[in-house]
Amino acid sequence: MQLSKNPLTWLKILVVGGLCGALCDQIHVQGQVLSYAQPAIAGQAWWVAPLFGVASLVIYAAASLWAPLAERQSPAAVTPGEIARQALWFVAMYALSAGMQQKPIWLCALYAILLVRRLVRRRDVTAQLANAAGLAVGGTAFEMALSSTGAFSYRAPDVFGVPMWLPGLYLHGAPLALAVVRRIRQAERN
Repeated sequence: MQLSKNPLTWLKILVVGGLCGALCDQIHVQGQVLSYAQPAIAGQAWWVAPLFGVASLVIYAAASLWAPLAERQSPAAVTPGEIARQALWFVAMYALSAGMQQKPIWLCALYAILLVRRLVRRRDVTAQLANAAGLAVGGTAFEMALSSTGAFSYRAPDVFGVPMWLPGLYLHGAPLALAVVRRIRQAERN
């Protein structure tokens, strides 16, 4: 695993990940998918953006495990357009979860169908699936643990304080994470 040695890269991941994560979380707050025990800013707790920032650093490190395999399977450079496309997919999946939260089985099925559609023709499908599985398991387990503290709660939890569709949201975030990692690796090689 090759991680950046540039502290500025880590700071950017922390700040951008924190801000973007908090903005995506607003979709769930405003859509009444979840609520915080002590909301401070726009319905979110003060710690939401910092938590998403730290989570972004962990996701960066985890996705870095799969970046070499992804680069071997699909050596083409990751463009800013590819990152934007993956980000739009992820935001769309967030919005979908807010809109379909009362139909969790249908949402799970739709997430699965869309993930197959996204990955079926990719040459780096092995790396994508491995990264996605790790992110779905790790992210969901973390949210289970955090929600058990009472810091936040989902409106319609199905299992251990989280909705059954939550792993699907993480699965759809994984291609964005891997694209960002690959882009960082490309930039630092040049």
